[in-house]
This record gives sequence, structure tokens and C-alpha cells, in this order.
Amino acid sequence: MRFLILTLTIVFFSSGSFADYKIQYNNQGAISIPKAKSAQYNSDAVNTNRIQTSFSNNWKNYTYFNFSVEKETNTINVVVDVSGNLYTASNDNKIMKINSEGNRLWTFNGHSSNVQAVEVGRDGYIYSGAKDNTVRKIDSNGNEIWVFTGHNDYVYDVVVDANGNVYSSSKDKEIKKIDKDGNELWTYSNLDFSVWSLSIDSGGYLYFVHNKKIKKLDGNGNESLTISDGFANDVDVSDF
Repeated sequence: MRFLILTLTIVFFSSGSFADYKIQYNNQGAISIPKAKSAQYNSDAVNTNRIQTSFSNNWKNYTYFNFSVEKETNTINVVVDVSGNLYTASNDNKIMKINSEGNRLWTFNGHSSNVQAVEVGRDGYIYSGAKDNTVRKIDSNGNEIWVFTGHNDYVYDVVVDANGNVYSSSKDKEIKKIDKDGNELWTYSNLDFSVWSLSIDSGGYLYFVHNKKIKKLDGNGNESLTISDGFANDVDVSDF
């Protein structure tokens, strides 16, 4: 099995606005979804609240619907499952499930602050992280299974491995591994800065960028690779 590592450099503008775009994949093929974190709070920017999804199949790109959300809401993260359902995380503290026709199926209101990250596992469960310092597991009907409160600050990103273990990064400068039942397995804290984004491969190896270096952790939290890139701000991994 080979892995393709993708890196991304983020450009910061003088206005203070920025975007972090992450290429995400599932086991049915490549899916290109923008993951945007915006520091520009303009309630009149209606176009920034329109989600346009696309997927790649046999090197052809398809756009299959647009879904408009409330004017005051910024969508922070979007992920899609193998059935074409979308899950959105937004600064109104909500997660929404939207089907492939663009119809909202449910809204999850369990978080008490901005939802920063949403991910779907192979088991069909949805995982989220938010500025309320929590990680949550939600079933496919929008019901909360458990809530993890081990972080001391904002949760920036969550990813899930093939066994249902969850990895979360936080403003508290820690990365945690949480088992499928919501129990903490380990904490990686050899960080000088917060990690905004995580990626995981099918072998359970975790990748992230820290201080312009690409780092790789094994399933036990041990650092197994460091690449001094000098420019990378994000990394993603795809099996091919």
C-alpha cells in the first residue's frame, strides 16, 4: 500500500481573513471539499454561506447541488459520507445533515459554541469538535452517543481511524486519541503551537503540520517521521 501526502500553504492577507482548504477522501474515491476557517465576520457576505459540493470520479468533476444557509451563519467545515450525505459544522453551534438532493435531514444542537470540525467514520458515526472544548460522537440519526471533555481549550480538528478511534487537536497544544467509547487513550503534547488540522491513513498513522514541519505519529502516539518542509501549513494523506 502506498500513500500520497498532500501539503498546502495558506496565504494570510492584510485584512485578517484567511482560509484553510483541505482535500478530503473517502474509501469510494476522491472528494474535494473546502474546509474554510474565516476570520472575516461579514453578515452581508451571503455568498460565503453557500455550500457547493463536488466529487471526482474517473477524473471527471461533478457539482451536484448548492445549499444556502442563514445569512449570519458561516459554515466552517463540510464532510461527505459514502452515500452522498453532507454534514456541516458552523459558527451557530450546529451540525446539519443534508442529503444528496440538498434537503436537510436533521440538525444537531448539542454543542454550546462554534463547531470547528466534523468527520464521518467508516462505522457511519459522526464526530465533531467545537469551541466548547468538547469532542462528540453522534449517530446517523443525529443522536449524541458520548461527549469527551478532556481538552482545556477549543477543539480545532477531529479525524477517525478504521477502528473508530478519534484523534483531536486543540488550542491547548495537545493531540488526544479517544477510543470508540469516548475514553482517552493517550495525549501527545510535544507541541509549541496549536495544531489546526489532522489527517490519518488506513494504517492508523496520524499526520499534521507543526512549526512548518510535517509530523507523523503511530497508533501509540510515538513520533515516527518528521519532514522539514519549511512552507507547509496543512497535510492530507490518501491511499492509492
